[in-house]
Amino acid sequence: TRRSSDLVEALLLKLNEDNTPQALAEPTLGAVIDVYLREEMPERPKSQQNYRLLMERHIRSNWGEKVLSDVQPYGVEIWLRALQYSPETKRHIKSMLYRLFELAMKRSWIEVQRNPMSLVHVKGRKRVVEKVVLTPDQMQIVRENLKDPYLLMTELACYLGLRICALLGLKWEDYDAVAKTLWIQRSAVDGVVGGVKSEASRDVIPLSDNLAVLLNRWQKNA
Repeated sequence: TRRSSDLVEALLLKLNEDNTPQALAEPTLGAVIDVYLREEMPERPKSQQNYRLLMERHIRSNWGEKVLSDVQPYGVEIWLRALQYSPETKRHIKSMLYRLFELAMKRSWIEVQRNPMSLVHVKGRKRVVEKVVLTPDQMQIVRENLKDPYLLMTELACYLGLRICALLGLKWEDYDAVAKTLWIQRSAVDGVVGGVKSEASRDVIPLSDNLAVLLNRWQKNA
């Protein structure tokens, strides 16, 4: 298509000023980033924000002008090792590089092979978040010190295990008082309402009589 031809031309214009056959056939990582930003970004605004940050702040500034064959696993590993970030952040950067190489292989800009970024090793343990489990007595103390809507949000989060983004995305149309169900179909992150984080998060949850009473309580006062 005309658009595809324009993209290829744009990629070739961004190559290093090297006239070797390899340079004329292989895009820079920065050119791949440009295509990813235009055509491969996830739908969720928060994910878009995170991906853009990884590509622009970390990857393009350090590797954007290099052709893909010059972005070697060991060099990337040494670079990541020197960054003053947590292992978790470094893994996010590595994962973004992995996606960029996947795109390049999908578009036949490089040979389809094992993704070279899979060879990059990031040292350090993954962050472990200790779960806080409230006892019934502790939950009762929480309930006694909150008022709606924060009381209802806390009750739904505790009793149904909902993420805060799913709680903030709830509307009354999601609640079926007759069937006693709650439909999880959207989320709210940073004030932006969108779809759920994943299809696995989309669900219709049956409610007990006690939970239905909690929702009815707030619905009467809303």
